[in-house]
Amino acid sequence: MLTFVGDDNSPHHPEIIFTATANAAMHFNDNYRIWTETIDARVGCAFEYEFDPALRASIGISHNSGHAADGIADLDLYEPTLGEEFVPLKAVYDWGTRLRVGATFKPFILAFPTEVQFFSADAFVDYFPWGQDNPHQPAPYVSFGIDEMGVGHPFYTFHGQLGVLLGNHFGRGHHQTIRGVVGYYNGADPRMKYFQYRQATMDFAYIGIMGDI
Repeated sequence: MLTFVGDDNSPHHPEIIFTATANAAMHFNDNYRIWTETIDARVGCAFEYEFDPALRASIGISHNSGHAADGIADLDLYEPTLGEEFVPLKAVYDWGTRLRVGATFKPFILAFPTEVQFFSADAFVDYFPWGQDNPHQPAPYVSFGIDEMGVGHPFYTFHGQLGVLLGNHFGRGHHQTIRGVVGYYNGADPRMKYFQYRQATMDFAYIGIMGDI
């Protein structure tokens, strides 16, 4: 996430932000070499406005694209194009330094394959039982999210996470953080081509370290 332009002197802190992520799915082949299956890119820009210190909202435009690499297991997915353009409408509200809730509505402008639903949405809740007042002290938290999307009919994805965060999670703008996490995921296959063309779902638990820089 990168702030392109903003007004820190305004009480509403308007700013234009850019976001970009890339996700790769990989596996070991029979010779224990790493093969890349898919690479998915998500880029966008948005105008963000702070209505008060606890409530922020944004509107933007985003593009998602799914790509197959040489290691993809389903060779029929190597060639087909996958792309989405949509308008994310997002709101985030903080209740002190214990609770954060947010929701995003994402009507599509263009999508290929065309069977993708016109509309998708997601929502999340982050709860810090002991608060997160000091960014220099580790803060335990629990997080839960739900995502609704679809190809032909609605699919729902559930994502839960327990972790410990070090950094400043609350307040305006993007913050540097690092966290140790244990999570559970159930729903749409994170590999975009597998989900969009095969309606594949996935169910897994994970443990790891996440960082925002």
